[in-house]
Amino acid sequence: MSYPYFNGNLRLVGKWSGRRLDSQRKVSGQMPFGDDWNIPNQAFMALKHSTVPAGTILSVDASAAKAMPGVLAVITSDDVKNNAAWKAIKVPDTGFSLLPYDQLRCGGEEVAVVAAEDPYIAEEACTKIKITYQQAPFVLAPEDAVKSSAPQVYAGTPNALTPTVVTFGDADTALKASGVKLFQSRYETQHLQHNNVLTYAFTALYDATGRVEFWTSTQGQKQMAVDLGKALGIPYGRVRVTNYACDGGFGDKGGPLMAMRPHILGCLLSQMTGRPIHFKYTREDNIVLGFHSSKQIYYVNSAVNPTTGAVTGLTCTCYNNGSAFGDSASGPSSGQFYGPYKLPNYKVTNQDVYTNTGKSGPYRAPGAKQAMFAAHSHYDMIAASLGMNPVAWMKAQTMYVQGDTDQLTGNRIPSVGTPNVLDQCVALSNFTTKWKAPPANPKALTGVKHGVGISTASPGNGAGASACTAIAYMAADGSFTIHVEPNSLGQGNREQKIIIAAEMLGLPFNMVTLCNYESDDGIDVGSTVGSGSTKRSGNGTGAACIDARNQMLAKAATSLNTTVDKLTYALDGSMRIFLTADPTKYVTFASLAGEPQICGIGRFTAPTKTSAKSFNTSVVEVDVDTDTGIISFTNAYAVQDSGKVIFAAGAEGQGQGSAMQGFGYATMEDFWPDVQTGLPYMIGFLDAKLPLANQAADMKIGFY
Repeated sequence: MSYPYFNGNLRLVGKWSGRRLDSQRKVSGQMPFGDDWNIPNQAFMALKHSTVPAGTILSVDASAAKAMPGVLAVITSDDVKNNAAWKAIKVPDTGFSLLPYDQLRCGGEEVAVVAAEDPYIAEEACTKIKITYQQAPFVLAPEDAVKSSAPQVYAGTPNALTPTVVTFGDADTALKASGVKLFQSRYETQHLQHNNVLTYAFTALYDATGRVEFWTSTQGQKQMAVDLGKALGIPYGRVRVTNYACDGGFGDKGGPLMAMRPHILGCLLSQMTGRPIHFKYTREDNIVLGFHSSKQIYYVNSAVNPTTGAVTGLTCTCYNNGSAFGDSASGPSSGQFYGPYKLPNYKVTNQDVYTNTGKSGPYRAPGAKQAMFAAHSHYDMIAASLGMNPVAWMKAQTMYVQGDTDQLTGNRIPSVGTPNVLDQCVALSNFTTKWKAPPANPKALTGVKHGVGISTASPGNGAGASACTAIAYMAADGSFTIHVEPNSLGQGNREQKIIIAAEMLGLPFNMVTLCNYESDDGIDVGSTVGSGSTKRSGNGTGAACIDARNQMLAKAATSLNTTVDKLTYALDGSMRIFLTADPTKYVTFASLAGEPQICGIGRFTAPTKTSAKSFNTSVVEVDVDTDTGIISFTNAYAVQDSGKVIFAAGAEGQGQGSAMQGFGYATMEDFWPDVQTGLPYMIGFLDAKLPLANQAADMKIGFY
């Protein structure tokens, strides 16, 4: 048997340059996003928010809302409390009630929902629901919440969760050594919302047969189907989630709580009214109830060799705002301070803390970017203090190189891009020529000043650690349909998997169809995240194609009256299998269709004893008006150790998107509640200026 595998002569991987599969449907308005699903006879849902950051509900009067013409159904916290079936419903994997009837823990929490004939009636009816609260003391800042005098977010439970400590070497002793220079710093990151242009939306139909149809935009339709079934107490197979296009995600549309209160309430309102229920977050809903990048506070101490600049020991304590819902995003921060550097002595303590703030959760690499900001700010401070060019400081550290194992775990690192990504990005950006030492007195600067910054990092997110099962099914014409989770966010996920399948099966690109728009289309749960794009679902797809290919070879051997080892499987797109000794004798793929059907099944399980570290370097140039504080993002460069690029345009787009999102993350205001009232006060785009697309820098993305 003779055929090249994936690392052989490639036709499509890294070379296919066709138009994105969904682009025409998206730009022409044919692709249904979350708010575009309009089901006949649908009604509309609206939410009512609490107006206290902590406390209890004393009374609820929904009579005026229920009496309004056009109002179809109302569910309040009192209704949940007094309905045994509803009271038993919990948000999956959290223990949170359907609506909070016993204790309120953050400002803006859901306390009632209304279904009505149109969205305006539903919103007005929410205003007519009268709720009397007993406000309780509240705490917002993580550093305040850990104090013994702080009010407890959960009565009887300390606000400070059990800390985790990540350590190797002896960092405490290293900081006491003679001859080292000590550096101390504190960094605080913002509490930010994703601010998707299109807010979260869905339509739910819970029909009389007990089946749920759910149309939405989500990062994980299969997991949502499972969670809805779990919450509603029905078989998971009785829930179908349709998800054609996730209109912006990065964690906000597929975080740790895939099926949350509004999803479950929408299903119940549909069951009550016998009609589909359409719901779209208002901008206030999205900002108040959506996931936020958790505020994190870092106290960093390091010991440095004053001659070489090498860090000999580092300690860090991170206080993570776990919000009122127990997010633990500090975990991924543990490895960011050593990142690409083999520090000899290291200790990071992560302290997750309950506070009376809205949900914290994934926001593109949860926990990692906050730690990278703190780490590289600290390292910049060290380099400036020692009068070193930041690149020279980086080179003064012992960097990971190919063949090294992870200091923390001892696991193998499959690919180590340092120092190559650093050197390549420095050359791409001409950093050495552009960089200038920081001014001695920055407050004395006037006018517009140009700055250039650099960081090299090794985030541990996007590992693709979960398993994936895929199915490759041959049609009568020899084409294939691939069933695999998850769906795409527009980052090239669909194109990548079709490229992989076409390459592995020797098919033209247009002879592969990807089927993953519905929860019934695939087998696995899990979200559409960076890791799901290629490592997990890509390998699952490849494994299914290999299984299908082996079945085809077996059938071809029977047809040609030979053995498999004497056949060549053509991977050039000609869709045939021929005798190696006589290529004129062959069978076509289409001739192999029929019983027994060709149906390849492949499963990818992430290898154990490997580290998820990846390596990249970024350079950014900005103009700062020192008189007004206006920042202009002028140039961005990034080089990523990405392995074999499968879909070049998608990979480049991911790099460009992350650069723009980094600019937004660095410049956006803190969406922190009002410290006096504990309530959200930025509830729309009129309250917080966001970076615009026309402010995007000139970006150059490279791969190593």
